[in-house]
Amino acid sequence: MWDFDFWSKRHSEPEQRIHKELTEKARLRVSRAFSFFEKDDARYVLEHYVDRMGETLKYRGTQRDSTEDLQMQILETEDMEQAFDLIELSINKAFRARTKVGRTSNYTYNKSQLYEMVIQIHNALKEEGILLHLQPTAEEIVSDDWNVRTDYERILLQEMGDEAVIESDQETRMFAREVGWENELQGYNEAWEMYKDNGGTYLIAEKLYNSLEAVTQRICAEENSWASDTDTVGTYLSEIQDRGLLDPNPTMVGEWQQIVGGIKVGVQKLGGDRKRHELIDDDYAILLLHQTGAFLTFLIKKYEASKS
Repeated sequence: MWDFDFWSKRHSEPEQRIHKELTEKARLRVSRAFSFFEKDDARYVLEHYVDRMGETLKYRGTQRDSTEDLQMQILETEDMEQAFDLIELSINKAFRARTKVGRTSNYTYNKSQLYEMVIQIHNALKEEGILLHLQPTAEEIVSDDWNVRTDYERILLQEMGDEAVIESDQETRMFAREVGWENELQGYNEAWEMYKDNGGTYLIAEKLYNSLEAVTQRICAEENSWASDTDTVGTYLSEIQDRGLLDPNPTMVGEWQQIVGGIKVGVQKLGGDRKRHELIDDDYAILLLHQTGAFLTFLIKKYEASKS
Protein backbone atom coordinates (compact mmCIF):
# COMPACT_ATOMS: atom_id res chain seq x y z
CA MET A 1 0.00 0.00 0.00
CA TRP A 2 1.18 3.52 -0.78
CA ASP A 3 2.66 5.02 2.38
CA PHE A 4 1.38 8.58 2.06
CA ASP A 5 2.50 11.12 4.69
CA PHE A 6 -0.66 13.14 5.38
CA TRP A 7 -0.49 16.90 6.04
CA SER A 8 -2.61 16.53 9.19
CA LYS A 9 -0.17 14.01 10.62
CA ARG A 10 2.88 16.12 9.81
CA HIS A 11 1.37 19.24 11.39
CA SER A 12 -0.30 17.72 14.45
CA GLU A 13 1.30 18.82 17.68
CA PRO A 14 3.07 15.98 19.51
CA GLU A 15 1.84 15.03 22.95
CA GLN A 16 3.54 17.17 25.55
CA ARG A 17 6.10 15.13 27.48
CA ILE A 18 7.41 17.73 29.94
CA HIS A 19 5.29 19.96 32.16
CA LYS A 20 5.66 22.90 34.49
CA GLU A 21 2.63 21.91 36.57
CA LEU A 22 1.60 18.57 38.01
CA THR A 23 -0.30 16.32 35.64
CA GLU A 24 -3.19 14.25 36.97
CA LYS A 25 -1.01 11.13 37.06
CA ALA A 26 1.81 12.97 38.81
CA ARG A 27 -0.62 14.30 41.44
CA LEU A 28 -1.92 10.82 42.08
CA ARG A 29 1.57 9.39 42.52
CA VAL A 30 2.72 12.22 44.79
CA SER A 31 -0.42 12.03 46.94
CA ARG A 32 0.15 8.31 47.45
CA ALA A 33 3.58 9.09 48.93
CA PHE A 34 1.78 10.40 52.04
CA SER A 35 -0.36 7.31 52.60
CA PHE A 36 1.75 6.39 55.66
CA PHE A 37 0.82 9.63 57.47
CA GLU A 38 -0.77 9.41 60.88
CA LYS A 39 -4.18 11.08 60.94
CA ASP A 40 -3.07 13.74 63.43
CA ASP A 41 -0.18 14.80 61.20
CA ALA A 42 -2.35 14.98 58.10
CA ARG A 43 -4.91 17.04 60.02
CA TYR A 44 -2.11 19.33 61.23
CA VAL A 45 -0.97 19.98 57.65
CA LEU A 46 -4.48 20.89 56.50
CA GLU A 47 -5.29 23.07 59.51
CA HIS A 48 -1.88 24.77 59.48
CA TYR A 49 -2.31 25.61 55.81
CA VAL A 50 -5.74 27.15 56.46
CA ASP A 51 -4.45 29.13 59.45
CA ARG A 52 -1.39 30.48 57.64
CA MET A 53 -2.90 31.11 54.20
CA GLY A 54 -6.42 32.09 55.22
CA GLU A 55 -7.89 29.90 52.49
CA THR A 56 -10.76 27.42 52.60
CA LEU A 57 -10.07 23.80 51.71
CA LYS A 58 -12.61 21.34 50.38
CA TYR A 59 -11.06 18.57 52.46
CA ARG A 60 -10.06 19.55 56.00
CA GLY A 61 -9.67 16.28 57.83
CA THR A 62 -12.63 16.91 60.11
CA GLN A 63 -15.34 14.67 58.70
CA ARG A 64 -13.40 11.74 57.30
CA ASP A 65 -10.01 10.11 57.46
CA SER A 66 -7.66 13.11 57.57
CA THR A 67 -4.88 11.27 55.73
CA GLU A 68 -7.26 10.55 52.88
CA ASP A 69 -8.43 14.18 52.99
CA LEU A 70 -4.86 15.40 52.58
CA GLN A 71 -4.36 13.15 49.57
CA MET A 72 -7.67 14.21 48.02
CA GLN A 73 -6.90 17.91 48.49
CA ILE A 74 -3.58 17.51 46.65
CA LEU A 75 -5.28 15.46 43.97
CA GLU A 76 -8.35 17.60 43.34
CA THR A 77 -7.45 21.22 44.03
CA GLU A 78 -7.65 23.47 40.98
CA ASP A 79 -5.04 25.77 42.50
CA MET A 80 -1.65 24.33 41.52
CA GLU A 81 0.22 26.58 43.93
CA GLN A 82 -1.96 25.23 46.74
CA ALA A 83 -0.99 21.70 45.73
CA PHE A 84 2.71 22.65 45.83
CA ASP A 85 2.26 24.29 49.25
CA LEU A 86 0.59 21.19 50.68
CA ILE A 87 3.24 18.88 49.26
CA GLU A 88 6.09 20.92 50.74
CA LEU A 89 4.32 21.27 54.09
CA SER A 90 3.60 17.53 54.21
CA ILE A 91 7.20 16.57 53.45
CA ASN A 92 8.58 18.81 56.16
CA LYS A 93 5.95 17.76 58.69
CA ALA A 94 6.90 14.12 58.11
CA PHE A 95 10.53 14.84 59.01
CA ARG A 96 9.58 16.81 62.13
CA ALA A 97 6.59 14.86 63.48
CA ARG A 98 6.96 13.58 67.02
CA THR A 99 4.81 11.29 69.16
CA LYS A 100 4.63 11.59 72.93
CA VAL A 101 5.76 8.56 74.87
CA GLY A 102 5.21 9.17 78.56
CA ARG A 103 7.08 12.35 79.47
CA THR A 104 9.24 12.31 76.37
CA SER A 105 8.61 12.23 72.65
CA ASN A 106 10.10 10.31 69.77
CA TYR A 107 10.15 10.92 66.05
CA THR A 108 6.96 9.48 64.59
CA TYR A 109 8.43 8.11 61.36
CA ASN A 110 11.58 6.09 60.89
CA LYS A 111 14.21 6.72 58.25
CA SER A 112 12.96 4.03 55.90
CA GLN A 113 9.48 5.59 55.83
CA LEU A 114 10.91 9.05 55.16
CA TYR A 115 13.27 7.80 52.47
CA GLU A 116 10.46 5.89 50.76
CA MET A 117 8.33 9.06 50.71
CA VAL A 118 11.17 11.10 49.22
CA ILE A 119 11.97 8.52 46.55
CA GLN A 120 8.30 8.16 45.57
CA ILE A 121 7.95 11.92 45.11
CA HIS A 122 11.26 12.16 43.25
CA ASN A 123 10.32 9.33 40.88
CA ALA A 124 6.84 10.75 40.27
CA LEU A 125 8.21 14.16 39.28
CA LYS A 126 11.00 12.75 37.12
CA GLU A 127 9.09 9.99 35.34
CA GLU A 128 6.05 12.16 34.64
CA GLY A 129 8.25 14.88 33.13
CA ILE A 130 7.54 17.58 35.73
CA LEU A 131 10.14 20.37 35.73
CA LEU A 132 10.49 20.26 39.51
CA HIS A 133 12.77 18.47 41.92
CA LEU A 134 13.40 18.37 45.63
CA GLN A 135 16.02 20.58 47.22
CA PRO A 136 18.01 19.06 48.87
CA THR A 137 17.81 16.40 46.17
CA ALA A 138 16.49 12.91 46.83
CA GLU A 139 19.99 11.55 46.25
CA GLU A 140 21.39 13.85 48.95
CA ILE A 141 18.64 13.03 51.43
CA VAL A 142 19.07 9.25 51.21
CA SER A 143 22.88 9.31 51.11
CA ASP A 144 24.90 7.92 54.01
CA ASP A 145 26.49 11.36 54.53
CA TRP A 146 23.19 13.09 55.22
CA ASN A 147 21.70 13.20 58.70
CA VAL A 148 17.97 12.86 58.22
CA ARG A 149 17.20 14.84 61.37
CA THR A 150 19.72 17.70 61.40
CA ASP A 151 21.19 18.36 57.94
CA TYR A 152 18.42 20.55 56.60
CA GLU A 153 16.30 23.54 57.45
CA ARG A 154 13.56 22.89 54.92
CA ILE A 155 12.96 20.52 52.01
CA LEU A 156 11.47 22.44 49.12
CA LEU A 157 10.28 21.96 45.57
CA GLN A 158 12.56 23.74 43.12
CA GLU A 159 11.83 24.66 39.51
CA MET A 160 14.21 23.26 36.89
CA GLY A 161 12.90 25.17 33.89
CA ASP A 162 10.09 27.35 32.64
CA GLU A 163 7.62 27.41 29.77
CA ALA A 164 10.50 28.14 27.36
CA VAL A 165 11.86 24.61 27.87
CA ILE A 166 8.45 23.07 27.13
CA GLU A 167 7.78 25.30 24.13
CA SER A 168 11.23 24.60 22.70
CA ASP A 169 10.79 20.84 22.96
CA GLN A 170 7.34 21.00 21.34
CA GLU A 171 8.68 23.19 18.53
CA THR A 172 11.66 20.91 17.91
CA ARG A 173 9.54 17.78 17.61
CA MET A 174 6.75 19.38 15.58
CA PHE A 175 9.06 21.10 13.10
CA ALA A 176 11.12 17.93 12.61
CA ARG A 177 7.92 16.06 11.81
CA GLU A 178 6.74 18.73 9.37
CA VAL A 179 9.93 18.81 7.30
CA GLY A 180 11.04 15.19 7.58
CA TRP A 181 13.89 15.25 10.11
CA GLU A 182 12.42 12.87 12.70
CA ASN A 183 15.00 10.15 12.10
CA GLU A 184 17.88 12.53 12.77
CA LEU A 185 16.26 13.60 16.05
CA GLN A 186 15.92 10.05 17.35
CA GLY A 187 18.87 10.55 19.69
CA TYR A 188 17.36 13.78 21.04
CA ASN A 189 14.05 12.02 21.76
CA GLU A 190 15.83 9.06 23.36
CA ALA A 191 17.77 11.49 25.58
CA TRP A 192 14.52 12.98 26.93
CA GLU A 193 13.04 9.55 27.62
CA MET A 194 16.28 8.47 29.27
CA TYR A 195 16.17 11.52 31.52
CA LYS A 196 12.61 10.67 32.60
CA ASP A 197 13.13 6.91 32.99
CA ASN A 198 16.64 6.52 34.34
CA GLY A 199 17.57 9.89 35.75
CA GLY A 200 20.26 12.09 34.29
CA THR A 201 23.22 9.94 33.27
CA TYR A 202 26.09 10.75 30.95
CA LEU A 203 24.39 8.61 28.30
CA ILE A 204 22.12 11.62 27.73
CA ALA A 205 25.08 13.54 26.33
CA GLU A 206 25.88 10.63 24.01
CA LYS A 207 22.32 10.55 22.65
CA LEU A 208 22.31 14.31 22.08
CA TYR A 209 25.65 14.09 20.31
CA ASN A 210 24.21 11.37 18.05
CA SER A 211 21.44 13.73 16.92
CA LEU A 212 23.83 16.62 16.44
CA GLU A 213 26.03 14.36 14.31
CA ALA A 214 23.07 13.00 12.33
CA VAL A 215 21.69 16.46 11.51
CA THR A 216 25.03 17.99 10.52
CA GLN A 217 26.08 14.90 8.55
CA ARG A 218 22.83 14.91 6.58
CA ILE A 219 23.32 18.59 5.70
CA CYS A 220 26.99 18.37 4.81
CA ALA A 221 27.54 14.85 3.48
CA GLU A 222 24.22 13.30 2.47
CA GLU A 223 22.39 16.20 0.84
CA ASN A 224 25.48 18.15 -0.20
CA SER A 225 29.11 17.42 -0.96
CA TRP A 226 30.53 19.82 1.54
CA ALA A 227 32.25 17.09 3.56
CA SER A 228 32.69 13.32 3.80
CA ASP A 229 30.37 11.07 5.80
CA THR A 230 33.42 10.09 7.85
CA ASP A 231 34.17 13.65 9.00
CA THR A 232 33.55 14.91 12.52
CA VAL A 233 30.80 17.10 13.92
CA GLY A 234 33.36 19.89 14.27
CA THR A 235 34.12 19.71 10.55
CA TYR A 236 30.44 19.71 9.64
CA LEU A 237 29.71 22.73 11.82
CA SER A 238 32.67 24.61 10.36
CA GLU A 239 31.31 23.94 6.86
CA ILE A 240 27.86 25.09 7.92
CA GLN A 241 29.31 28.28 9.38
CA ASP A 242 31.49 28.96 6.31
CA ARG A 243 28.47 28.62 4.02
CA GLY A 244 26.54 31.25 5.94
CA LEU A 245 23.85 29.08 7.50
CA LEU A 246 24.41 30.76 10.85
CA ASP A 247 24.03 34.24 9.32
CA PRO A 248 22.68 36.82 9.98
CA ASN A 249 23.06 35.81 13.61
CA PRO A 250 26.79 35.62 14.31
CA THR A 251 26.14 35.26 18.04
CA MET A 252 24.96 31.72 17.26
CA VAL A 253 28.57 30.79 16.47
CA GLY A 254 29.60 31.27 20.07
CA GLU A 255 26.41 29.62 21.30
CA TRP A 256 26.80 26.45 19.26
CA GLN A 257 30.44 26.20 20.26
CA GLN A 258 29.35 26.37 23.89
CA ILE A 259 26.58 23.80 23.36
CA VAL A 260 28.84 21.38 21.50
CA GLY A 261 31.49 21.87 24.18
CA GLY A 262 28.99 20.94 26.89
CA ILE A 263 27.91 17.83 25.04
CA LYS A 264 31.52 16.80 24.40
CA VAL A 265 32.30 17.10 28.11
CA GLY A 266 29.51 14.62 28.78
CA VAL A 267 30.63 12.30 26.00
CA GLN A 268 34.23 12.36 27.21
CA LYS A 269 33.02 11.10 30.58
CA LEU A 270 31.76 7.97 28.86
CA GLY A 271 35.24 6.51 28.79
CA GLY A 272 34.27 3.35 30.65
CA ASP A 273 31.07 1.41 31.16
CA ARG A 274 31.04 2.36 34.84
CA LYS A 275 30.87 6.08 34.06
CA ARG A 276 28.24 5.60 31.37
CA HIS A 277 25.61 5.18 34.07
CA GLU A 278 26.86 7.76 36.59
CA LEU A 279 24.22 10.33 37.48
CA ILE A 280 24.65 13.92 36.42
CA ASP A 281 22.97 16.92 37.95
CA ASP A 282 19.32 17.22 36.89
CA ASP A 283 19.64 20.94 36.17
CA TYR A 284 22.65 20.29 33.93
CA ALA A 285 20.78 17.54 32.09
CA ILE A 286 17.79 19.85 31.45
CA LEU A 287 20.15 22.59 30.26
CA LEU A 288 21.82 20.23 27.77
CA LEU A 289 18.48 18.94 26.49
CA HIS A 290 17.01 22.42 26.11
CA GLN A 291 20.04 24.01 24.45
CA THR A 292 20.60 21.13 22.07
CA GLY A 293 16.95 20.99 21.00
CA ALA A 294 16.82 24.75 20.41
CA PHE A 295 20.04 24.72 18.39
CA LEU A 296 19.01 21.76 16.24
CA THR A 297 15.69 23.46 15.46
CA PHE A 298 17.48 26.68 14.51
CA LEU A 299 19.93 24.80 12.32
CA ILE A 300 17.31 22.74 10.48
CA LYS A 301 15.15 25.82 9.92
CA LYS A 302 18.06 27.81 8.50
CA TYR A 303 19.04 24.94 6.23
CA GLU A 304 15.52 24.34 4.94
CA ALA A 305 15.07 28.07 4.28
CA SER A 306 18.35 28.16 2.36
CA LYS A 307 17.15 25.41 0.01
CA SER A 308 14.13 27.43 -1.04
